[in-house]
Amino acid sequence: TFDVAGVTVGVIGAVTQETPSLVSPSGISGLDFGDPVAAVNRVAAQLTDGDPSNGEADVIVATFHAGAVQGTGSNYAAEIAKGGEFAKMANISPDVDAIFNGHTHQVYAWDQPVGTTGRSRP
Repeated sequence: TFDVAGVTVGVIGAVTQETPSLVSPSGISGLDFGDPVAAVNRVAAQLTDGDPSNGEADVIVATFHAGAVQGTGSNYAAEIAKGGEFAKMANISPDVDAIFNGHTHQVYAWDQPVGTTGRSRP
């Protein structure tokens, strides 16, 4: 968490589940790579559960080293329809206020519907 002008911002980072096939095995020895969406949702719940002993945040940003297959010329709905890791991000907790993606090196900036809340988030 970071204090930004009196606002506590929680930043939750996750990497692609493809990491073991992308890096040197010696660099990740002993690490497990689980579902990044489940991990982000677990930490977001901790940051909003009202228990200051495990950290609390006013704003939560998720950062994923994973992303949409195509940027320019596509849209959020089309990328979700392709399935895969990006589609799984549609299940990010409503507690997360913004999502930043990387890894695929695609240029895009879409608003995502937040479940059935009627809200969207960047």
